[in-house]
Amino acid sequence: MRPLTMKHASCIVLVAILIAGNSQMVQSLLLNGPSPPFTVRNTSSDGACICRVEVTDAIRCSSVREKENEESLQEQLADISSRLDHHVTVIDEQAIAIMSLTDDMTSALEKLKQIESGDLVVTRPEYKGFRREIENMEALLALLRENSTVSADIVAMLEGEVRNMTSVIRTLEDEEGSNSYQLQTEVDSLKRKLLQCQQEDVDERVSVFFSYDWDRQGHADSCRKLNNVSAPFTMRRTTTSSQGAWFRDPIVNQSKVYLISVTSSNRQDYGYSRSSSDTMYGGGTVYEYASMKDFQLGRETKRISITENAQGTSMVAYNGSLYYHVWNKRQIAKYDIEQGRLLKSELPSDTRIQNAGAYKSNSNSDVDFAVDESGLWVIYSTTSSNGVIVISKLDPETLLRMETWRTSVTKTSQGNCFMMCQVLHCTNSYNTHADKINYYFDTKTAVESFIYVPIDSKFLATYALSYNPYDQKLYGWDNGHQVIYQLLFEE
Repeated sequence: MRPLTMKHASCIVLVAILIAGNSQMVQSLLLNGPSPPFTVRNTSSDGACICRVEVTDAIRCSSVREKENEESLQEQLADISSRLDHHVTVIDEQAIAIMSLTDDMTSALEKLKQIESGDLVVTRPEYKGFRREIENMEALLALLRENSTVSADIVAMLEGEVRNMTSVIRTLEDEEGSNSYQLQTEVDSLKRKLLQCQQEDVDERVSVFFSYDWDRQGHADSCRKLNNVSAPFTMRRTTTSSQGAWFRDPIVNQSKVYLISVTSSNRQDYGYSRSSSDTMYGGGTVYEYASMKDFQLGRETKRISITENAQGTSMVAYNGSLYYHVWNKRQIAKYDIEQGRLLKSELPSDTRIQNAGAYKSNSNSDVDFAVDESGLWVIYSTTSSNGVIVISKLDPETLLRMETWRTSVTKTSQGNCFMMCQVLHCTNSYNTHADKINYYFDTKTAVESFIYVPIDSKFLATYALSYNPYDQKLYGWDNGHQVIYQLLFEE
């Protein structure tokens, strides 16, 4: 042992430290052994001491026992390592089995999709082959479920997929019978019928709802009392905006259909300012369709870019021109579709705009155009009229107001309004299945009254409603859906 040099008085302390740092076994030998397990020798000649501690055999024996314990521990660790290796091998094998099962299921599902779609025809023996494959999958899943190392959720998911495939195959077998050729023939026949339906005149869909052709002119006496409004028939759904208007010209090119979809972004696009309290809806592009068939199929024939952006959902077509409210101004406009000419006219200086005089929907419908058997109208409100509805008959050539009437109901309390046989009709709401036409004002007699004619806002947001005197139907824009109502009059 290496000698330690220190003061003589420290030798005893050194020995104590050595004992304290040793194991409990050494301490036991010190306290209970028959003789000290070490000797301390002092050979100092100059006051310092050189201590030698010589360990006896009693302490050396403890190292032998520790070595035996270490060897036993190593044997235990080797056994645990071997068992872990075995479990890892099992898990790896199961992972491979699950991957293989997943691949088999993916392949089987793909074949089933092809069979269901008619792209793959199989015979009865091939169905039996499918069943054998599924039985193999089920056997493998049973083994996986018995092994606790596999997630029960994964096994349950795979078993659900196998059950679904079994159900599909059983259904296909029942439907297929013994003649797979007959099945393929039926599938081909269905495909031809579907293609034929897509190519046939879509107006036949309308004739199912109405008892006459779409372009047929209405001949009912619209000046008689309005008795009933049919359920709405959905002609199309656009995805561009929930708000807009669609209409037809009752004077020329009656088969054409026009659509304008309005959004709140156009105001910024065209250089107008916008604040959170002043959301403006309008549009600058009108889509033209040659017929109702083209409209339903989304086949536009022309896009009309009007030179002054329109505001709101009140645009109409009349005698070859578009009529609308000019964006953010107290102006109305006429746009000649063929000539591309624009004519504008001023409204009264106190006309309410920017949703101050809109219908309940707040769709910037402050200034609403209407067409009926007698011509062109504009519906609005003013500050001097205290917000009640004002009706003006317009000269379609000059846009001059020829005659004006003032009602007793406020414009903001109405859902929508339209003109029919020189009579203003208004709905009480725009967003329920229980809406009703509940008010009219007859400009011929200046008589107004309340009525009750139910009208369904099928999609709960009718932002526009207009009457076409040619076919005598209402055209509605209901939450992005273009709908039509048939009107029934008193005989």
